[in-house]
Amino acid sequence: MFLTKLFILLLILFIVFHLIEKALRKFFGIGKRNGILYKYVNKFHKIGERSIMLVFFISFTFVSFALPTLHSIQPTNIMVIYFGTLFSFRTFIEWKYARKSKEYIISGAATVMYIVSILIFNKFNIPIVNFLRS
Repeated sequence: MFLTKLFILLLILFIVFHLIEKALRKFFGIGKRNGILYKYVNKFHKIGERSIMLVFFISFTFVSFALPTLHSIQPTNIMVIYFGTLFSFRTFIEWKYARKSKEYIISGAATVMYIVSILIFNKFNIPIVNFLRS
């Protein structure tokens, strides 16, 4: 039952994200992205995002497993900081170096959507986030 509810919730979020992205692309006249995987704007962008991911992985692992008794830092907070930092960096780099593509608008919207989703999960004690605390 839990997995069914979780699957339905994640499916709804995925559909909402997809519809918002589609609406933004249509409204701002942003073309479709080529390929399935994200394409970096330049080498600095690639190195920057990979560095952010590495710092996230190390800090998340440290807080989740090495310091289970530390109650002031929650893995959920690290997730919010990670997504905020990653997508803010992505948005800035796209705005700075690929402004004509307007892809930074989609990245900025994704920043807001992911952070709000994590905060909603956390606020309403939805288990997808709470399992990280146990």
